[in-house]
Amino acid sequence: TILGLWSLASMSFGVFMGRYVNTEYMQSYWRIRAAGSGLSGVDAAASEVASLGDEAAIISFTEGTIVDDRRTIGYVAKGTIYCVAPVMRRAMPSAPVEFWAAGVGCCERRSNFDCGSARLPGGSLTALTYTAEGDKYFAEAVKEAASVYSITVGKRAQRVFFEGDPAVFIDDLWREAVVAAILAAVFHFCTCIIVSTALQKAGVRWVGGARGLLPGDELAAEDMLLRGGAARGKDKSSTHDHLRNVLDPRASWVEEKPERSCLGCGPRHYWVFHSLEEQHVEEIEKQIWFSESRTLDQGCDPSFFDRVVIAEDGGFNEVATLMKSINWYRYFSAFLTVGMIVYNICYILKSDAHMITSDDAGGHMYLISETVIKPPLDFVLRMLHIEGTGRFNANVVVPIMEIACLLLVLVWVTVLAVEAALVEPRSRRRWKNLSRVLFNFPPAIAGFSSMSLLHYVNPSVLIEHIVEYSHRRASLEPVLAWTKFVVLRLLCLVIGVDAFLMKFRMTAQYINQEDIDMRCVCQLAGFILQLIGIVPVSIIVRERLLRAFFGGEDASEDIEEKAKEMTYHALLCREMYRHSQSDLDFVVMVLSFNDVDFQGLMLNMNSSKMGPRTSLEVKGNAQVTKKNSVEGRKSLEEDLENDFLEVARAASISKARRGARPGATTRKPREGRAGGGSPPSPICP
Repeated sequence: TILGLWSLASMSFGVFMGRYVNTEYMQSYWRIRAAGSGLSGVDAAASEVASLGDEAAIISFTEGTIVDDRRTIGYVAKGTIYCVAPVMRRAMPSAPVEFWAAGVGCCERRSNFDCGSARLPGGSLTALTYTAEGDKYFAEAVKEAASVYSITVGKRAQRVFFEGDPAVFIDDLWREAVVAAILAAVFHFCTCIIVSTALQKAGVRWVGGARGLLPGDELAAEDMLLRGGAARGKDKSSTHDHLRNVLDPRASWVEEKPERSCLGCGPRHYWVFHSLEEQHVEEIEKQIWFSESRTLDQGCDPSFFDRVVIAEDGGFNEVATLMKSINWYRYFSAFLTVGMIVYNICYILKSDAHMITSDDAGGHMYLISETVIKPPLDFVLRMLHIEGTGRFNANVVVPIMEIACLLLVLVWVTVLAVEAALVEPRSRRRWKNLSRVLFNFPPAIAGFSSMSLLHYVNPSVLIEHIVEYSHRRASLEPVLAWTKFVVLRLLCLVIGVDAFLMKFRMTAQYINQEDIDMRCVCQLAGFILQLIGIVPVSIIVRERLLRAFFGGEDASEDIEEKAKEMTYHALLCREMYRHSQSDLDFVVMVLSFNDVDFQGLMLNMNSSKMGPRTSLEVKGNAQVTKKNSVEGRKSLEEDLENDFLEVARAASISKARRGARPGATTRKPREGRAGGGSPPSPICP
C-alpha cells in the first residue's frame, strides 16, 4: 500500500513538473525557435502583424518606437501586479495602440515601468510576444489603461516584452528548463531515498501478513498463532496488549486494521512501528559485551575473530568463482577507469600546453618556487659564469615537468605491455608485467598530476613514512637517509603547492564568467578530478591491505615479503586469464578488481565456528522476545550467568582435550579488585 501510494505521488509530481516546465519555458522556447529571424521593420501602429501567427514571435520595430511609461498601469490581482504600457511611434501619440509592453512585478500602480530592456540606454527595439499565464489580468490592465489615459486599443493588440538579444533569451529558456528538470529529478531521487530509509528504520510492516515476521519473532508467531496471515485466536484487547508487551513494547504506536471483507470480525492485522532490526542488534551487542568482557575479567583472551581465517592458498581456489561474477557493475567500473585515464591525459596535455604557450605564462603571480628555487639557482649560475640569470619561470617549468613525467610513465607502461606480449606465455615476466600494467598503473594514471605530490606531505602520510624510515632505512645510513627524506618532501611541497596555484588560477579564468560553456565545465571537471586524486583512496586501501597480509605483525614488508607480494599478483593475473571467457572479460575483471575482491580471496569463514559460539547466541533471538515480558526481564541476568558458566565448563573440557594453544598466554587480572585475595585460576577456551 505504501509503495503504491508513493508511486502515485511520484507520478503526480512528474506530471506537475512536466506541466510547469512546458508552460513556463518550453512553449515560449519552441514558439520563438519556430519564428526564425521573425519580423523586422514593423510599424508600431501596424495592426496586420497580429494575424501572422508564429512569424510574429520576434518583432523588430522601426526607429522612433518608444514605450510610453508615462501611461503605465499596474493591475493588482491575487497579490501580483501585472504591468502594461503602450508601445507607439513618437510622432503618432494619438494613434490606436496595437502593441503593449507587458511584465509582472516591474512597475508601480501608475509609473516606473521597468519591464524588459526598452528603457535601458541604447535599449533594443526587438520584442518578443508575451505568452505567460495571466492573460485575463493583462487584458484587465489594458482596459484600465485605456480608460484612465483615454487610449484607443487596436482590435488585434498584442502584448510584448523587449529583449536585447533573442538568441540569448532562447538559450536562457533552454538552460533554465533543463536545470528545473534536473533539480526536480534530483529532489525526487533524494526524497525516495529518504522515504525508503525512513520506512526501513521505522520497521513499518504487517505483523503476520504476507511479508512474514522478522527472524527473531518466531516465538511470538507461535504464541499468537500468527502463522499464515491474520492475528487470530485471541480477543481484541489481549492481542493488542500482547503485541505491545511481547513483540515490541517500545513501538511508537500499534494501529488496528480490520479487514474490509469482514469489518465485524474485529482486528485481523496490525501495524507495528519500530525498528525491530535495531532492537536485535542492540540485544546481540549486549550479549557479546557480556560474554567477552567476562572473558577478559577471567584473565582469558577474547575470541572476536575465531570465525575468520586467512586462506593459505591466497584464494586461488576461488578465482574461478570470482571470474563468473562479472556483471554490469564490472563493465561500468572498467569503463569509468578507462574514461578517467583518457580524460586526465587529455586534460594534462591541454592545460599544460596552454600554460606553456600562453603570453602571460610568465606573469607576476606568487609561486613558492620563485622564492625557494630561483635565488639559489641564480647564484649557482652566476658562480659558474653562465648566462641565464633571472630566466627561471616556474609557470613554464612545472608544466613541462608534469608533461615529461606523464610521457615517461606512458612510455614505461608501453614497454612493459610490449615485453609481456613478446615473451613466452608461461614466463614469469609476462604475468608480472601484465599485473603491473593492469593492477598498478590504471589508478595511478587516472589521478596523475603534479598536485598529487602533496600527498607525501599530508601529515598522516608524513608521520607514517617517518616511522617507516626509522624502522628500516635510517638504520643503515642515518644521515644520508634522513637528508634524502627531508629534501624529497620539501620538493614535493614546493612543486605540489605551485602546481595547485597555477591550475587553480587557470581554472578560475574559465569559471569567473557570467555564462560558462561546455569547455569551461570540462576544465573545471578536470581540475576537480585531479584535486580528488591528491589522496588516492583506492591505492591507499590496497596498500594497507597488502601490508596487513604480506607485511605481517610489524606492518612492514621486507625484500622477501615484497617479492612474495609481486609473485602473488602475477599468479593471480595468470589464473584470472585462465578462467576468463574472453580477453575482454579478463581486462574488465582486472580493471574492476578492488579491495573487497581481494579481501574475499584472502579470508575464509571457519566452518567449524559457523555455528553459535555460545549458548548465549542460541538463546539470543528468544531472549529478544522473552526480555520484553515482565518475567523475562527479571530472570535475564540469572540466565546469562548460567550460560556463561556453561560456556566456561565446556571451554575447559575442550581445552583439556586438544591441549594448550602454542604461544597462548593468560591475562593477569588487575590488582585491587573487589573481594581481595588471590584470583582463581582462569578457565580459558
